[in-house]
Amino acid sequence: MGKAKELFLTFCFKGWQKTYFDELAKGYADTILTKLIRPNAIEQVKKHNLNGDKIVVVTASLDSWISSWCKEYGIDLISSSLEVKGGLVTGKLIREDCNGIEKIKRIQEKYNLDEYETVYAYGDSAGDKEMLKMADIAYYKWKKLDK
Repeated sequence: MGKAKELFLTFCFKGWQKTYFDELAKGYADTILTKLIRPNAIEQVKKHNLNGDKIVVVTASLDSWISSWCKEYGIDLISSSLEVKGGLVTGKLIREDCNGIEKIKRIQEKYNLDEYETVYAYGDSAGDKEMLKMADIAYYKWKKLDK
C-alpha cells in the first residue's frame, strides 16, 4: 500500500506549499474528521483520559490530517508524514507507511510497553492486526478479541 499511497499523494499534492497544505489539513480535521470519529471512540478516549492512561493514535493517515485533533484531546500521535523540500510537499513519505508491522516498530521506538500495566489497542483495518496482537486487551471493529 505504501507505494500506491505515495503515487496518489504525489499526484495530488506534489509542489504544494507546506503552509497551504497544513491549512487545508487543519480545516479537514476541524470540519470533516470530527464528524468521522465514532462516538464510541470519543467515549473510550474520555474514559482512558479519566483513568490517567497514556493514549496514542497509531495510524497510516498523514500527521497533517490528524495532529490537531490529537492535540485537542491530549493524545500522542504516531503516523505517516509527508516529505517537504524547500517548503514544498514532494508527495513522498518520510518513512515507510505507518501500517501493519511498521506500527509495531514505531510503537517500540517511542514506548517501552513493559512500563505499562495494561496495553489496550483498538483497530478497524487489516493494517492494525499486528498492533492488536501485541496488546493485552484488544478490540477489532469494537469487538473484544480473545487472547
